[in-house]
Amino acid sequence: MRRHRIAAAAVAGSVVLLASGCMGMGGDGDSGDATPPAATAPTSVAAPVAVAPATLGGAVRAGADTPKDVVAALKGDDVVVVAFLNGKAADDQKVAKAVRDAQADAVVSDGARFFVYTLGKKRFGDLADLLGVEGTPSVAVIGRDRNLANLFTGLIDGDILRQAIWDAGDTPAAHVGASSAGGTGAATPTGDKAGIALARKVQAAYADVPGVAIEGSVKERGTAFSIDAEMALAKGNVTSFDGTLTLGGTGFEMIGTTQTFHIRSTGAPCWAAVPVGQAVPEQLSNPAIPLDGTRFAAPRDAGGVILLDATQGSATVTYAIDAATHRVKEVRAGALGTVTFRTLDTAPSVETPSPVCENPAQALDAKALKAFAGGTVS
Repeated sequence: MRRHRIAAAAVAGSVVLLASGCMGMGGDGDSGDATPPAATAPTSVAAPVAVAPATLGGAVRAGADTPKDVVAALKGDDVVVVAFLNGKAADDQKVAKAVRDAQADAVVSDGARFFVYTLGKKRFGDLADLLGVEGTPSVAVIGRDRNLANLFTGLIDGDILRQAIWDAGDTPAAHVGASSAGGTGAATPTGDKAGIALARKVQAAYADVPGVAIEGSVKERGTAFSIDAEMALAKGNVTSFDGTLTLGGTGFEMIGTTQTFHIRSTGAPCWAAVPVGQAVPEQLSNPAIPLDGTRFAAPRDAGGVILLDATQGSATVTYAIDAATHRVKEVRAGALGTVTFRTLDTAPSVETPSPVCENPAQALDAKALKAFAGGTVS
């Protein structure tokens, strides 16, 4: 379930999710200002109780009448999926199938806990009120950080639901820091002390680097995923980038800064502009080794190159680090693929995308839209 946190894949994956979420084409489903579809068969699911419902992106905390199995799940680090259904309604039956399909998907369901409540069959206490659920069908997705990642009300496409569960697993576990960092609550690096020290040294080594180029291919959920991009850096953080992204054989061009993100299908006549505010530097900072929530093994000397294994969730990658500069040369994910890093002498310049489409959908052909919405291409 955990994503393979190859640095380049994380960069490209964040770009894809930012675009899909902001443009309303799947990804996070209800991210940004998107409004969830109205319930097609509204049914009261709980009597009013004195609890404050979680807001999207807000913390989910168990109440006095929350089912014990859900309370236990919230104390763990799995994604928590809660569905409220009316067994007799047609729309609810379709959503029930989408949930079952997600449970049957071994890649998506690994690291996720599912709780399905059919009205009149199983007591759910104050859970509906805690999640702000007012009708059926409704599906709440709670991330590993214990924040409400999505609340889908009404019909939900199975591919979008699976993607939402997948994305919710790509967050730091809320309880890791409490056990490894003296109760600070922060997802700090763990593992071998020398490995952690080396990872910090690698991050520091990019403080005066003007830019990096990344290139390579990996597989996520069985889909080929490749990137060829250059990124400008300031104090180790990405300030702008441009390049190409290929997802399942579908090509995209992308240009981004700290304020905007532009994307189009390869060769499209215009660009889709997606304002993202400060989301880009937050998600694309530190292009080398992510620290938060990562467990590091002891470094291994390989003759001019230091190998460092890093694990996030159930995925482990190996960083090949130049022993002299402490900068990343490669990120290896075994049979899943390899991404190479190259330090640039000067910061790459980013052109102004032109022209910009009046309708963002004009920049993405049907195959590209399908790639965004479902994460795979047939």
